[in-house]
Amino acid sequence: MGDAGACADDAACDDGLFCTTDRCEAGRCRTEPTSCDDAIACTTDSCSEADRRCLHAAPDLDRDGAGDRACVDDRGMPLGEDCDDGDATRAPGLIELCDAMGHDEDCDPATRGGTDADGDLFESRACCAMLASGTLSCGEDCRDDDSSIHPTSPEVCNAIDDDCDGRTDDIIDGTVICESGQHRPCTTSCGLTGTQACNDSCLGWDTCVAAEVCNGCDDDNDGADDEDFECVLGASSACTTTCGTTGTHLCDATCAFSTCEASEACNYCDDDGDGNYFEERPLATFTATGAFRRCTDHPVFGGATCDTLGRPDGYDEWATLTDGTADGQAGAIWFATDWRLGWGATEIAMELEATAITTSPTGPGIPRLEQVLGGWAMVVGRGTPGVGTPGRYAIPTTIEGVAARWSWSQFDEEAGMYPPSDNEGVRGLAIAADGTIRLAASTSTMFERYRFTGDPLMSGPGAQTFDGPASGTRTQRMVLRYTPDDPSTPAADEESLAIVATAGLTTTHTYLDLNALPVGAGPLWVGLVATSFTRTGVPGQPPTRVVGVPVRARAHIEHFTAGCCGPPTLVTYMTSSRAGVCP
Repeated sequence: MGDAGACADDAACDDGLFCTTDRCEAGRCRTEPTSCDDAIACTTDSCSEADRRCLHAAPDLDRDGAGDRACVDDRGMPLGEDCDDGDATRAPGLIELCDAMGHDEDCDPATRGGTDADGDLFESRACCAMLASGTLSCGEDCRDDDSSIHPTSPEVCNAIDDDCDGRTDDIIDGTVICESGQHRPCTTSCGLTGTQACNDSCLGWDTCVAAEVCNGCDDDNDGADDEDFECVLGASSACTTTCGTTGTHLCDATCAFSTCEASEACNYCDDDGDGNYFEERPLATFTATGAFRRCTDHPVFGGATCDTLGRPDGYDEWATLTDGTADGQAGAIWFATDWRLGWGATEIAMELEATAITTSPTGPGIPRLEQVLGGWAMVVGRGTPGVGTPGRYAIPTTIEGVAARWSWSQFDEEAGMYPPSDNEGVRGLAIAADGTIRLAASTSTMFERYRFTGDPLMSGPGAQTFDGPASGTRTQRMVLRYTPDDPSTPAADEESLAIVATAGLTTTHTYLDLNALPVGAGPLWVGLVATSFTRTGVPGQPPTRVVGVPVRARAHIEHFTAGCCGPPTLVTYMTSSRAGVCP
């Protein structure tokens, strides 16, 4: 304001400017700034000469170029456009960004950021705007990366909120029965705690299932019981026992098959798995008899050969076991059979012929002395047939069983005395699996041994002597009856060996405690073995020649009782051959 000079009136003082007020006061011009005060406290008032008007600006505290919308005129009209004058990131003209907090970058609550990435015409639910009421206004698309998911999409059973209504798999009337892939605890029809899954339509639950256990039930509802195990609990199945018989085995508490069991059969084997086969004894009804038919039907060993006598019956064949001419001669013939040693006694008869040999005197005044040296044995056992040494009565080490030996002179192999020292008779033997031979203990009074004192080959009526120039032939017969121990009567020991020897004199002996062959042993071999040897120059006696005798033999199996049913493949015998009747 100042003095602008002399004037007569206000017009004379007008300088033409809008932003000044000119008037004449007391003849002088006075100039003052034009007052633009709008009496509104929040505005910044100014005069614009260019606009020739007063300006009333809302404050811009955040310096974003937009006045504060909260500053209004006297009519209540906003003087600015800035919706938040304290935030420079919010002002009209800024680009609206998609955010879930409703941050209004362009100060327009109608905009949310404009995102529709999947092109389904629905903005993303992640983009929100804050309305004047203070509430958020967000887009409706709950999956802006999948055009098949939006508010108008149909709901399907897929564990997805297809229609963006906030519920998953609400197939019927917005109701969620269950969601695809959902499981819940339950009790199976087998009584186990299991789980059940939401079915494929999300309208109910599948059958309750559990892990398969051994219980004879379909725990996992796949149509099979106990399929994760060897067998179904309690089931039975046909099988083959270790005895080779057809049986059954049961599925046990671990769902594994138990030992295969069958009804006891007469085969000397534990078919029913009870630890023994004693209960098969009543089934043992097989009985057979027969006789040695042809020597050529059976294997011979050592010095043994087969004879054909050409007798009219055609059956009376013999085997020459020793011909008495060789030193340390041994021979054997074996009769094979498929039989096993049964529950009853085995009885075998053998017949031998021994022929004396005569020689000329060794000098004037020296008596001729022909002594019979050697012996023979009847053997019943299992193993591999063959021929042993004279010291073993030609019994091979490969046979296990029992034997009865008949000596013309003592072969005391236990004492190592060889050659023999004196004569002896019949003895029972037990032959171990390792080939060891031992004498069986007798429970009866020892009979008078056949001590062939002098020259008789055999004592008793009709004994043939070898004194004089003529050779003589005598026959010996021996029956061996072996009864095995019955394992079904453990308190008793029935095992015995009985021998009946006939050579003008008959004597029977019973020997126990053999421990030789158990019931069921087999298949069996029946053998006849013999030995002889020649010795010269007996110390302390006149010069002599001691010669082994030729031995010929034939055999007859009288009884083979209480065995198991066949097929009883018998050896070929001389006079008869028949099989017992099987039940």
